[in-house]
Amino acid sequence: GIRNSILSDFSSIEKRHDKGAIIETFVLLHLKSQLQANMDIRFWRTRQGEELDFILLKDRVPCPVEVKAQLKKPVVPDAMKLFLKRYKNTPFGIVFSNNKFDPVEVESRPVYFYHYFDSCAVDFLKNE
Repeated sequence: GIRNSILSDFSSIEKRHDKGAIIETFVLLHLKSQLQANMDIRFWRTRQGEELDFILLKDRVPCPVEVKAQLKKPVVPDAMKLFLKRYKNTPFGIVFSNNKFDPVEVESRPVYFYHYFDSCAVDFLKNE
């Protein structure tokens, strides 16, 4: 709201050139609101420039998260494939976008595709 006011841009998300950044911030704020004492959110980037938007940590177990403004089919980002290959204790990955798809298996683990509105209730972040 404040950012839109400063920019004087209240157009719909579909018409925004910065919709990727807006959606990524939306997801981050929802994820942060669910964190408990045993959880954290990090960023991941290799020396070669591969990066993931977020790494959710729960009891030091990582879960890679990528946010895409628009997906027409379930595509697992290359950086997530690399992360799942490198970190064997990762139970799964999550991709948030404008569509929901069936999971895809990478390195014998699922990558879930959720609508970005689903970021307000991520099962991995629930303390059980």
